[in-house]
Amino acid sequence: MCPPLSGRLGGAEQSRIEPAGVLPRGRLEGEHELVQVRGQQLQPVAETALDCGIQAERSGEQDQEKASMWKDYVQALVDRDLKDIANIKRKDAMFKLLEILAAWSSKFMDISSISQALSLSRPTLESYINALETLYLIERVRPWHKTDYDRVGKREKLFMTDTGLMAALLNWRFANVRLDGDMNGKLIETMVFNELAAQLDVHPHEYTLTHYRDAEQREVDFIIERDDGAVLGIEVKASSAIHASAFKHLNWFEKNIVPKQTFIGIVLYTGEHTVPFGPNRWAVPIAQLWA
Repeated sequence: MCPPLSGRLGGAEQSRIEPAGVLPRGRLEGEHELVQVRGQQLQPVAETALDCGIQAERSGEQDQEKASMWKDYVQALVDRDLKDIANIKRKDAMFKLLEILAAWSSKFMDISSISQALSLSRPTLESYINALETLYLIERVRPWHKTDYDRVGKREKLFMTDTGLMAALLNWRFANVRLDGDMNGKLIETMVFNELAAQLDVHPHEYTLTHYRDAEQREVDFIIERDDGAVLGIEVKASSAIHASAFKHLNWFEKNIVPKQTFIGIVLYTGEHTVPFGPNRWAVPIAQLWA
């Protein structure tokens, strides 16, 4: 499994949205001193994501063994559990679908493209994806819809529920991932999603997890809304340095979409410090998800 979670989304005070381990302690406005936390650069973050699920040393032989264990696990699920959920007539297509969905993790689903790649009808493909969701191998994140802004995107984002399985299906190795911005971006955002989802699942308050994107390519990776209407926007950056420009979509979202709601904007990054970028804006190390 990934490192254990020590925090829960939500603070003790009802007036805050304060994911323990993500926001620094103190008032949300003011007290903007620099807070040093446990450091974590891109290399250990990516290694953590690659090793989620089955722990192994970083040798090629053990990487192959780990990948084989994952594939045996998936084979067992398909052979044993899937037949009780759906009538899967093409197991070969199901395995290929899992590989495709692993490659799409953290991206916007394009059912038509996937359907064409697998030569499956759209209804059949939807039934296969639903079956994989039932087995908790994938999850979808719905788009934010509480707005009358007519240029908001309607597509869902897809995530693998384990980055170890994702890496095994795609035959990813750390030597490749660390040099490829698209690979490590997908891997880290998928890991962050799984940690956020796990924390939301165990929290006593009601939260919804969505994403935002519009026709102008403004995007917020994750939007967490509490049942009292307070909103937390989260961007994920596979970078160890953050500039004010990283908050531009969070700032726009607050001003134009939720101007009357409590809003906090966070950029999760691979650097070492929790740094304020103005009222209710923070750059926070991804390591803080487990602090």
